Amino acid sequence: MDLIDRYIRDVLKNVEGSMDEKKDMAEEMKIHLELAKEEYIKQGIEEKDAILKALKDFGREEAIGDEMQMVVAPYTKELLFSIAFLSTLFAIGAFLHGVVVLSEFHPMWLMSMVTLSGFTFYIAFFPSFVSKRVVLTNVLLVAYFPLIFIGLLIIDTTDKWYKGLLDIITLVNSIFIILFIFLSTIRSSGKTTGTPVRRNQIIAFHIVNIIAGILVIPQAFLTGFGMLVFGGFSWRVFTSIGYCILWAILYWLQIRFLSKGSKLAFFCHLLTWGVSILSLSRWLIIFF
Repeated sequence: MDLIDRYIRDVLKNVEGSMDEKKDMAEEMKIHLELAKEEYIKQGIEEKDAILKALKDFGREEAIGDEMQMVVAPYTKELLFSIAFLSTLFAIGAFLHGVVVLSEFHPMWLMSMVTLSGFTFYIAFFPSFVSKRVVLTNVLLVAYFPLIFIGLLIIDTTDKWYKGLLDIITLVNSIFIILFIFLSTIRSSGKTTGTPVRRNQIIAFHIVNIIAGILVIPQAFLTGFGMLVFGGFSWRVFTSIGYCILWAILYWLQIRFLSKGSKLAFFCHLLTWGVSILSLSRWLIIFF
């Protein structure tokens, strides 16, 4: 593999798109780079140096990949910025309500919301992060839901005008999160080499795992939150976190194995549902 082909491969690692889209982009980049190389050769520069100059003129792989990602998936940056901004706005509003009206401080909840929002702002600046880490991005976005739910519990104690505003912010934000997960999942399946059946399997596995996460993560967060509020810190809090971590690992393994055509993906899939059932049964035992 020559320098130009290696460069193109590294650029396309940062792009989320179907194989056909990537093939078209690779061909277009190669044409431009070959033309630039020939121009330098005409100036009397040796071929290897001409290639290096052409690549330098074109730009860093990650930067070019981010630009191409914005063309392929223009929704990425805007949706992530919107999610981060609305989440921050909601977190500040709910926290201030808790402090001023209820005289209740929820620093852990606020820190969790701000940290998650901050990370969302960060990946909005680097679309290639989403392309290369779809599972991690989905896990982080699903984690918003239990935090939002806790925030709704905080503001549910008032009928003041701002409650309606915060409810609307929550609704719009939830729609944006679901939309982003859906679009990102659909696009990521197009990167898979293989039959349409394999790509459909990956989409199905993403959807099922996200549903499982929506079952596991809220239970874990709310159980842990309840333990901290009513019983103080205990090692059992880590049990709740453990369910989330296990779900995330199994989710990642499933997509990894399925992309390689391994049957282990289905085994991990069964384990995921086992974790979900255990998590829900624990919730029922504690509260009922």
